Amino acid sequence: MKKVSIVVALVVASLLLAGCAQQEKATPTPTPTPTPTPEKATPTPTPSKVEEIKKLFLTSLHYTRKGKETFYSAENGGFEKLTGISIEELGCKKCHAPTKADGTPIKTEEYKPDCYDCHKTPGDYVKDEVCLGCHGRQATELKLEKNIPELFSDVHRKAGLGCANCHALDVHGDGKEYNSMLEGAIKAKCENCHKELPKNTAHLLHGDKVDCKACHVKTVISCYNCHLDSLIEAHVKRPYAPLSGFKILMNFNGKVTSATFMAVQYKDKTFYVVAPFYAHTVTKDVSCSDCHGNEALKEYEETGKIIITKWNESSGKLEWKKGVIPLVPNWSEAFVLDFLDYKADPHNPVKPFDQNWTYMKTGADMTQILYGEPLTEEQLEKLAKKI
Repeated sequence: MKKVSIVVALVVASLLLAGCAQQEKATPTPTPTPTPTPEKATPTPTPSKVEEIKKLFLTSLHYTRKGKETFYSAENGGFEKLTGISIEELGCKKCHAPTKADGTPIKTEEYKPDCYDCHKTPGDYVKDEVCLGCHGRQATELKLEKNIPELFSDVHRKAGLGCANCHALDVHGDGKEYNSMLEGAIKAKCENCHKELPKNTAHLLHGDKVDCKACHVKTVISCYNCHLDSLIEAHVKRPYAPLSGFKILMNFNGKVTSATFMAVQYKDKTFYVVAPFYAHTVTKDVSCSDCHGNEALKEYEETGKIIITKWNESSGKLEWKKGVIPLVPNWSEAFVLDFLDYKADPHNPVKPFDQNWTYMKTGADMTQILYGEPLTEEQLEKLAKKI
């Protein structure tokens, strides 16, 4: 009986112990409070390439139109000083092609420059024809190339290059506002592609003193004697004719470079400006005699004058100086220009060398240089030497 009692007691004890153990295992472990996950900041979207360019475009000369205003303004000694007519009245800052790139007609009173002036779709390739719709001098170069290829052919065009190959970085602006393309707005340079100059005597002698285009541009162009009366009365841009076969040499940014002039007439007032100019008439083949010992400099040494343009009364046509023309230190007195007046209806269509032009007077009432300087006496001495 004792044994049975002991066994029963042991069994009961074992059951009690097992129950306790099970109870301990069944006690749930408290779930830890989760650490709250911080909300992710919404990322700022990266502007697309098109949006970036649109922003830059607002600072470009294509948008601001400051180039024309800078040269014309009375404040800068421009032709406004003689006309008393603001550039807004002339409408120059509203100048535009007849249509947008996709053919949509443009209403002048509502016009503001934008991407669609040149692009059918922002980002698409712009053909030369679009550029030439506004850049009239360059369009004239192409037209004249057909008739005078010896002057107006260009090695880059012959190689198949177009406007966008060199000027892709120029047209949209760089985020900085410029008053003129001559302040650094144009990034296209010969050196961008031509990293090393061929070693020859001319390059060794001229080095960094002479710009590439001073020698390698065959001719510049000038739309001579713009008749402002036609522009104001009839909104017609009427020059006498494009003059070519010459280039002016002047100093600009520490180098001798090519330049041109633009002459304009309004009522009895006359004016011309000289400025650095790059013409798309580049050639590889140049000789020292193209510049050195030139006829214009001989004329200056003998007479103190250089006759730039002269009206021939018997033929009823304008004649002009050909070849290299040095911008001499006293250029505004030394340069002699004959100015013309248009004696027909200002609404007439424009024709080069129109017989309705007549001699008006010799000499300009005002002249202007905003960018660049004349050649120095030392430079003229070197230029006078025949080589």
